[in-house]
Amino acid sequence: MTHKLATLSFDDGTWTDIRFAKSLREMKIPATFYLPSEYLDMFHYQMRPSEIRKVYAGFEVGSHSRWHSHPDDFRKTLEVASKDGEWDIRYAREYLQEFFGREVRCHSYPFGVVRWRPNFPSLAEAVETQGFDFARMMMRSRQEVERPIDRYRMKITAELPVDFDDIGEHEAVHLVGHSFRLVKQNEEASVFELIKDMKRNGFEFMTNHDFFTETWANHE
Repeated sequence: MTHKLATLSFDDGTWTDIRFAKSLREMKIPATFYLPSEYLDMFHYQMRPSEIRKVYAGFEVGSHSRWHSHPDDFRKTLEVASKDGEWDIRYAREYLQEFFGREVRCHSYPFGVVRWRPNFPSLAEAVETQGFDFARMMMRSRQEVERPIDRYRMKITAELPVDFDDIGEHEAVHLVGHSFRLVKQNEEASVFELIKDMKRNGFEFMTNHDFFTETWANHE
């Protein structure tokens, strides 16, 4: 990489995404929103489908499972866990693609968990089987963000909010946020100040998929 890369993820698909999407659009900052498919029907009965599509227009949409289920909820046995996990991932992707009319290429594991119990199958295998290009965890690793080693276990740099001084020297930065939490913490303004600081210091923002594609080239 000859320039600094940055990408933003927002998980869970809550109504506060409206505020963040509006500000990001005004700043011309690309981002990726990971949505549990069933949350679209709930949003929460306040918006028509066309209005929801408008919120995320121009942004990348990723899958965040169907119900944001905890891996323990996939049942207690290995066989049923494997079946339910893959079905959940497949259903969510198909639903989102039909709802938005575009391809969904990235997945974010609910709670960042790939394998909750030692005897459970890896959800990364289900994600790969269902044809996703990349999948993201919540585990932090500067080294593996800049030079990833597993496209279905992509790491992050930090969870928002974060200070510029903590990330300014990185070659590539992946920041994850939950808009509802940032609003509750009164950190909304600090996030956009951080984005401005990053732009002033030479960071190029892109979607998760574009970011993963470019950093993955370092692996190969």
